[in-house]
Amino acid sequence: MARLTGIALLFCFALAAEAQLVIAHRGASGSLPEHTLAAYRLAIEQGADYIEADLVMTKDGVLVARHENEISATTDVAARSEFAARRTTRTIDGKPVNGWFTEDFTLREIKTLRAKERIPDLRPRSALHDGRYEVPALEEILLLLLKENANRERERQVGIYPETKHPAYFQSIGLPLEEPLVALLEKYGYRGRQAKAFIQSFEPASLRKLAKLTQVPLVQLLSRGGRPSSPRSRPTRRASALPRSCSSREGPTARSARRRRWRARHMRMACSSTRGRSGPRTSSCRWISALQQAPPRTATSARSSRATGRSASRDYLRTIRRWRGRVRVSAS
Repeated sequence: MARLTGIALLFCFALAAEAQLVIAHRGASGSLPEHTLAAYRLAIEQGADYIEADLVMTKDGVLVARHENEISATTDVAARSEFAARRTTRTIDGKPVNGWFTEDFTLREIKTLRAKERIPDLRPRSALHDGRYEVPALEEILLLLLKENANRERERQVGIYPETKHPAYFQSIGLPLEEPLVALLEKYGYRGRQAKAFIQSFEPASLRKLAKLTQVPLVQLLSRGGRPSSPRSRPTRRASALPRSCSSREGPTARSARRRRWRARHMRMACSSTRGRSGPRTSSCRWISALQQAPPRTATSARSSRATGRSASRDYLRTIRRWRGRVRVSAS
């Protein structure tokens, strides 16, 4: 599967007026095995504003937190002789994957497994705790938040930041993720745009479906290539404003040129010039979204604006206006 970075960075036009947030990606995953209640609890103690959970589905329709639906890297299932016959090969997002999959296990069977560190060479401290913790269901995570938030002031309450993993695949096997996710969030009070929750996904189709089910803010994740994921690996209409993914046939020069063209089309350079009490005039520039308000125009910023383009394209503006306020875009 495509290697994707773990930290979601929101575009500047989405968070320009908001305070910075600390999002515990998979819990305190550097200290304890990721996606366990212990890792989430430690992240809350360390001051996280939100805890992030990757969600997959069990055979009996229960959402559980795992990095992938193939669980040999994150649990001890490979060492369990009673489950040896369940090893199989599935096609996930167009690529064959061999191993054990959550959709072949009931929640009761999943609960017999124990979590382990996925990348022990990178997280040796976390690997010391292999075999100690269960795989949590989403409802258990929400109950943990309910307990932790009981004695907190409203502005310091911790939120939930779930991600739907491979939603098109789960839809294809009759185990859709979106409806059970929204039902659980509403059960525990996460409703409306002011809820302490975000729902994220790499697949635009999943976000479009969620937009019809809930008013909770949505986040579009991007791959390293700069575009959303698609089951058929092709851009969608709502992703038309995003740069194309870099083809494996392209060299570094072609990729850099493609990125420069996209940036010139959809971003602009904001520059300012200052002169101290002594010494020469200094200028500083930064790339900002074409939708972000420009600083006061100086001679330097005017020249830069003409050089890099004055505004975004019509299709980009149309896409952002359609999603603005509902869907936030992030790069992962």
